Amino acid sequence: MAKRPHAGATLAGYLLAAKLQQKLPETRMTDQPTIEDFRYQLEIPLRWIDNDAYGHLNNARYYSLYENVIMSFLEIQSGLDPNSGETRCFTAENGCRYLSPIKYPGTTIAALRVSHIGNSSVRYDTALFDADTTVLVSTGFSVEIFVDAETERPTRIPENFRSALLGIATPDVLAALDTQSLQDGES
Repeated sequence: MAKRPHAGATLAGYLLAAKLQQKLPETRMTDQPTIEDFRYQLEIPLRWIDNDAYGHLNNARYYSLYENVIMSFLEIQSGLDPNSGETRCFTAENGCRYLSPIKYPGTTIAALRVSHIGNSSVRYDTALFDADTTVLVSTGFSVEIFVDAETERPTRIPENFRSALLGIATPDVLAALDTQSLQDGES
């Protein structure tokens, strides 16, 4: 069963996310991306408290850094507020693949791109790079479902969000949308 989307989610939203999770595309990033493959990047200094008992970044902190780059893109870069309006986003699935340790003191570059955009869902690909060497440290992903704030049923991604998301979409996503637009124009 899926993990609970967030602390404030209702049971209905949790069950919906679990059901939708079964229909989602492949969840593992199959390539070994470089920093140039990501359209949005955020430099984040690591803190002493981020280290675990082994002297490197605690596993749970990777997810916090991924969330930080997503929210920074949405709220600061794009001026969007995912907590207001008629829609909300529930996390249906996320993951992390650890490739190389990083630790305090140091700085990481958190990177973000959109690798899938549907009617009501988006898949963010995330990565952490060592800021000094740009060596890939980890890859991750998060699948978010846009839902009606009252009913918690899937709803279309609002146009202002869709426009911002397309700004960091991979070439494959943009090509698929162009193909779809051409097909829609022929019918």
